[in-house]
Amino acid sequence: MTGDLIGRGRDCDVFEAGPGRVLRRNRDGRSTEVEALTMRHCAAHGYPVPEVFDADGTDIVMQRLDGPTMLGDMSARPWTMRAKARQLAELIDRLARVPLPDHELPTAVDGGDTLTHLDLHPNNVVLTADGPIVIDWSNSGIGVAGLDAANTWLTLSAGRPDESALVNTVVAVGRRFFVRGFVSSIDRSTAVRMLPTALELRLLDPNQSDAERATMQALVERVT
Repeated sequence: MTGDLIGRGRDCDVFEAGPGRVLRRNRDGRSTEVEALTMRHCAAHGYPVPEVFDADGTDIVMQRLDGPTMLGDMSARPWTMRAKARQLAELIDRLARVPLPDHELPTAVDGGDTLTHLDLHPNNVVLTADGPIVIDWSNSGIGVAGLDAANTWLTLSAGRPDESALVNTVVAVGRRFFVRGFVSSIDRSTAVRMLPTALELRLLDPNQSDAERATMQALVERVT
């Protein structure tokens, strides 16, 4: 049995699952079993992920993390934005050094040889007392160097809060500052080469809004 609903994403719900545990349930019917194997593989190689206790069908039971998301912490402490941009780039670089697991993974790019998260953005990093921990591995697969960085670059540039003119302006200024810090901390030339491929993958996502699609396409056209 599941406990109280404590969170809701674009395609999943998160419930209480006992002391120190949460259960995430995919609403779209996707199995969590490969995701759980990937997270356990990353943990075995020293990459920061939540502990996985069980995975069955659309449900995955994981360690409950105490701390704000990177996005939430930046919103409360905007002066830490540049340091967090570097921290996000470091998490992407560390993941690229994790070897591919033995279990079968979706292939994001033919001929790829790099483990990719493909949704590594500030709302999927939780800042705990033990350091940053990366969550939501449902999009992970086999890619190539620079693909995660390119995908994150698109994500950082695309979101629109759809609030008041003042809020939109403040968010836009903060986003540009964060993106500049992030791009200056990655291998920019490799990421630029992968931007068109990352865009192709993002346009397949039915959760993307028309505004997000247009913003990402404009970025790729401008940068490449």
